[in-house]
Amino acid sequence: NNWYTNKMASWTLSYTMGELEQLKNEDGTAYNQLIKRTGLKPGDETLAWNDIVEKLHFPYEENLKLFLQKDGFFDKEQLMAADLNPAERPINQHWSWDRILRSCFIKQADVLQGIFVFEDEFDQETMKRNFDFYEARTVHESSLSPCVHAILANRIGRSEKAYEMYLRTSRLDLDDYNHEVDEGLHITSMGGTWMSVVYGFGGMMIKDELLSFEPNLPAGWESLSFKILYRGRTLKVTIEPSKVTIDNLDGPELVGLDWVEGMLVTVQASVQENWIEVEGEWVLQESPMLLRTWDLEELPQIRMLGESKVEADPLGWSASISLATTDPGTLVGVVEPGFYGYPWFDYVRGGTELDS
Repeated sequence: NNWYTNKMASWTLSYTMGELEQLKNEDGTAYNQLIKRTGLKPGDETLAWNDIVEKLHFPYEENLKLFLQKDGFFDKEQLMAADLNPAERPINQHWSWDRILRSCFIKQADVLQGIFVFEDEFDQETMKRNFDFYEARTVHESSLSPCVHAILANRIGRSEKAYEMYLRTSRLDLDDYNHEVDEGLHITSMGGTWMSVVYGFGGMMIKDELLSFEPNLPAGWESLSFKILYRGRTLKVTIEPSKVTIDNLDGPELVGLDWVEGMLVTVQASVQENWIEVEGEWVLQESPMLLRTWDLEELPQIRMLGESKVEADPLGWSASISLATTDPGTLVGVVEPGFYGYPWFDYVRGGTELDS
C-alpha cells in the first residue's frame, strides 16, 4: 500500500472513466469504435474500476497528519539522511539491498512526487508537513529526486533548500555525486535542471486550466528567461525581481493567463486586433503591438478571457476597457479581478465606462 502508487492508480482509473463518459456523450461513433477495437466491457469493467477506486487504501499518520509512504513505515528505525556516514554514501554502493529496504531511507521523491503531480489538491501546510518529514529521510541518490524537491521547496518558500536541490540536479554529473559518471550522463538530471528553473524558480504551473506563474528568483540572480510552447504560441518569459514580461513570439493573441502574488506584469502580444468604424462599417485594423501592465500588489489577479482588449489601472481601482466590437453593444471583452473577493465584471457593453 504505497501511498503514491495507490494515488496514481486511483487517478488513472477515475480519469479513464471520465474520458470514456465524455467521449460517449460527445462522439458516439468514436466511442463505439473504441469499444470494438479494445474489447472493453463498459458495464462490467468500469464497475470493477470504480470498486477499486472506492476501496483503495491511502496510508495516513493521524498524529503527525502525514501521508504515510507505505503501511508499516513507522516500524522502521527513523533516522535522518544527514546522520549517515559520508564514507557510506551513496548507500546503494555500500549497503546490501536487504539493508536498504529495511531502512527508512528514501531514494527519491515518493509521497512528495504525488504531491508535486497533484499539487492543486493540497494546501501549503500539508505540503510543508510532508516535505519537512520526507526530505530529511531522502538520500537523493536518484537523478529523479532533487528536481521535484527543488520545485516543492520553491512552492513552500524554502528558497535555500530549493537552490541546494537545484545545484544537486544541475551538477549531478559535473561533480559526480554518485561516483558513476564513467558509466554515462543522467538525462533525467538534465530534464530535472530545466524543471527546477522553469517550474521551480519560474513558478510555472497550470491552475484552473490557466497558465500561471509564482516566480521566486534565487538570491543573486538578476533575471531569468526561458521559452515555452503553450497552446500553439511560442512565449518568451523574462522574470526580474519585481517584474515579469511575457513576449508572444508566435501564434494567436495571448489570452487566458492567471497571474499571482504581487508582480508587475507586462504582456506583449505580437498582433493586436482593433475594430474601427469606417464610413459606417466596422472593419478590422491590425496594430503591431499590444502592451498591458498591471501592478498586482494592488490587484492580485487579473484574468484575460476571450478576445478582450484591456487597459487596466488597478492602482486607482478603475478599469478602462477598450472593446473590439463588430457592433456597438456587443459583448466582446471581460476583465475579471478574481479569487480574492474583489468585484468582477460579468459583462461589458460597448461604450460603457466602469469604475470599481
